[in-house]
Amino acid sequence: MKRPFPVLTMTTDWGLRDHYVGSFKGQLLSRSPQAHIIDISHEIEQFDILQASYIVKNCFSNFPVGSVHFIGLSANNVQKNSEEVAAVLAVKCMDHIFIGNDSGIFSLIF
Repeated sequence: MKRPFPVLTMTTDWGLRDHYVGSFKGQLLSRSPQAHIIDISHEIEQFDILQASYIVKNCFSNFPVGSVHFIGLSANNVQKNSEEVAAVLAVKCMDHIFIGNDSGIFSLIF
């Protein structure tokens, strides 16, 4: 059974000391006011795809089918002052959708 409103989980290395998480959630709710946004963690060690994959792998199946799981890890292969942007993937697996940088994390989760 599909939920009437989307569920979006967030797992990031953004921390909670600044505006990034709040700004991102504001943008999401501006586009989809009915969305249910669930914080998994914002305290992943920076660039730590092993830690993030472990957390996501062990909790995503507890969410409804059709949930979207956003994995927002900083891309360590992109220079801070560069105009280069890390590749982002959306992957559908086991009737869940996963969105994140193309860092190899999806092979660790699945």
